[in-house]
Amino acid sequence: MKRKIVLLLLILSVLIISFGCTKNLSKEEEYELLASSDVPVNTIKASFSIDTYNLQEVVGNTDYVFVAKVTAYKKTIFDTPSEIPETVYAVQVIENIKGELIVNEEIELIKKGGLDKEYKYKYIFIDDILPQVDNYYIFCTYALKSGEIRASAQNSNLKIENIRNLHEETNYLNILDAYENQNVEYIRERYTSKYDKSNLKND
Repeated sequence: MKRKIVLLLLILSVLIISFGCTKNLSKEEEYELLASSDVPVNTIKASFSIDTYNLQEVVGNTDYVFVAKVTAYKKTIFDTPSEIPETVYAVQVIENIKGELIVNEEIELIKKGGLDKEYKYKYIFIDDILPQVDNYYIFCTYALKSGEIRASAQNSNLKIENIRNLHEETNYLNILDAYENQNVEYIRERYTSKYDKSNLKND
């Protein structure tokens, strides 16, 4: 009888530990899953205050539009107010299109979407993509009150296939045209990024 009770307590302890713990993966292991096409995608469907398929509205509503190289994966923020994970990358701005962020230095960028805390799925907005390290993108971002910058939903990061011919790339030309003809600026509280050139301190 005693042996049965001890065995039962041991099994219960193992179950409690198993259910109470989540996987702890290294940054490299997390990124491997994030970049893998084998991880199932849970598509996020959401409504926005603008038409996210209209580049003139996207550019007009965002605070910073720029070309950048994704240099590293930093982390995933699992617990967010919206319950949608956010992926943090290091990027290096190559060219500003709207706004003036510091260039040729690593800054952090938050992308809405990413791995779930159990590492079973990736959450991505419909028709959206998650950036990958060593690739180049045009980012359309919002400045947060904290000074961070965030890219969210469709057309918030458009891939540049050939950085050497950047100014001939279709995505670049489309974004440039949208910037020159932006016709919507949604009325909202706007902030300045901590990476804005205006925030640089003079030595």
